Amino acid sequence: SLRYKENIQDIGDTSELINKLRPVKFRYKPEYGNSSETQYGLIAEEVDQVMKDLVIYKNNQPETVKYHFLKFLILDRLQKLNKEVVVIDKEVDLLLNKEK
Repeated sequence: SLRYKENIQDIGDTSELINKLRPVKFRYKPEYGNSSETQYGLIAEEVDQVMKDLVIYKNNQPETVKYHFLKFLILDRLQKLNKEVVVIDKEVDLLLNKEK
């Protein structure tokens, strides 16, 4: 709720950084989880190089990614891309109508 938040700002260009993240598939080492199941995610050390705010640290080392924040960055990026598509569609329509 708005009543619990302050310093509210649009995400701005931050969501463009998700294009620099590398989604991977992997298996956990046996001592850390189910090694037979393929997992999908990001590598905390790589995310640390791009978006430190998305990383959880343990003993000053990247431990894991705050995946729950990614959905908002993806939503912001999707909305911006949709606006670009609308502009491109209008430009294409104008060009096609000129040819008629």
